[in-house]
Amino acid sequence: MVWVSESRGNYRWAVALGLALCEEYNRGRGRAEGKTTKHKTQKVLEWLRDHEPNFKKKNRTAVKYIHLAMPDKLKKAVDSVEAYRDYYFSKRLTMNMEWPEGEVPLWWDARKAALSRKRKRAKNV
Repeated sequence: MVWVSESRGNYRWAVALGLALCEEYNRGRGRAEGKTTKHKTQKVLEWLRDHEPNFKKKNRTAVKYIHLAMPDKLKKAVDSVEAYRDYYFSKRLTMNMEWPEGEVPLWWDARKAALSRKRKRAKNV
């Protein structure tokens, strides 16, 4: 919460992320088949989007640093998106990764292919 309250940019980024996650949820992931209600947090996030707090002028900055909630060894990526992709790929054996038919992210397949090539090279050495 401290990071979100540091600047208008951080606040807007966090609200936009929350709304994007709700949109993904509403597409069918994480909810029962045929359920038409929105996720409970969506109304709250929409309210937060429409009722921004008043930030001091000096704190109106762009998003500078995203605090990553993961082990330090995975924080080496160039940006937060790549860091979280690395994190989820590292959890592939302990977390159930599922996507709708035909919607496996390109980055997932690319990481699987890279791992396969790495293993083949290791066998040949």
